Amino acid sequence: MAKEKFWTHTLFKNAGCVELSYSEIAKLCGVSLRSAKSYVQRDVANGLIERWNSYYGHSVSNRICTGKNVYYLTPKGKKFLIKG
Repeated sequence: MAKEKFWTHTLFKNAGCVELSYSEIAKLCGVSLRSAKSYVQRDVANGLIERWNSYYGHSVSNRICTGKNVYYLTPKGKKFLIKG
């Protein structure tokens, strides 16, 4: 069985919660947009981070819109960061 890897660890060095778009994650990790999405999906599947959707009311059309995703570091993810 392959060793588990924390792909998005660079995002959580300073905070346990981040609110970023996929393009911002790609820029911070230095990878393509598709790789950034894959990294997040892998870390969520492994239980290292949790992904919550954010919503806001659009000022012009008065509709509820989807904002940037909010990612929380789980206790399992904290252990991976401590290990290094």
